[in-house]
Amino acid sequence: MKKKLKDFFNLLEARPEIIAHGCKKEVCQLRSYVSGIDSNRIYASPKVYNRITRITVHLQGIVSDKTIVQELRKIQSKYQKKQSRQNHEEYWDSVYPEIDYSLCMCKEDY
Repeated sequence: MKKKLKDFFNLLEARPEIIAHGCKKEVCQLRSYVSGIDSNRIYASPKVYNRITRITVHLQGIVSDKTIVQELRKIQSKYQKKQSRQNHEEYWDSVYPEIDYSLCMCKEDY
């Protein structure tokens, strides 16, 4: 995990609001999901992506610091995009399993 993200989760975990609401477990889960997906250690099922969204939305309602809320929104957005891309790839793999899409160029790739 990148140092900036690691520092963010450490800061988030130490926030008084997080401690007061007993949300350290959610912060640890979010950290685990994010680091696991980013390092390709875990396969991110739709359930995992939905859990990331639920945790980030829940934490946004608790934390009062706008920069932390903004960072949580970035995390939420990043993993929603990843889920969308993964769903797209899985769909086309199921429709045309014999085609190697890694050789295809999409408009946003160039």
